[in-house]
Amino acid sequence: MVNRSVVFGCSNVPKKGVSLHEFPVKMKEWKAWKRFVCRTRNGWNGPTNNSTICSCHFTAESFVNKMQVDMGLAKNLFLNKDAIPCVYPEGTCHSQAAGGLATPTPQPSSAMRKRQVLQVGL
Repeated sequence: MVNRSVVFGCSNVPKKGVSLHEFPVKMKEWKAWKRFVCRTRNGWNGPTNNSTICSCHFTAESFVNKMQVDMGLAKNLFLNKDAIPCVYPEGTCHSQAAGGLATPTPQPSSAMRKRQVLQVGL
């Protein structure tokens, strides 16, 4: 069975440029990783022994050897011990907020718009 990233909206598998990382053992980091996934997957029960998050959800600073991999001197990416995923998949409300894009303003319902028009007309 091929492992995939457990983050909703991401179906990455191990391939060139993408690596999968198992949940950490330390409880503080484990909870942060779980919280990250729960923000993308409503009702997620938590990680299993096979749960992984792909390298796309980490910043470049999260890796010990990012430069070596980019230069072709190493094949596998290794996370810092305290790395926390923080890059949400494109198209989610979290990715837009993290990217600095404005969140859409909620539009009033049609009944509310009708009331506003009637009030102006009075």
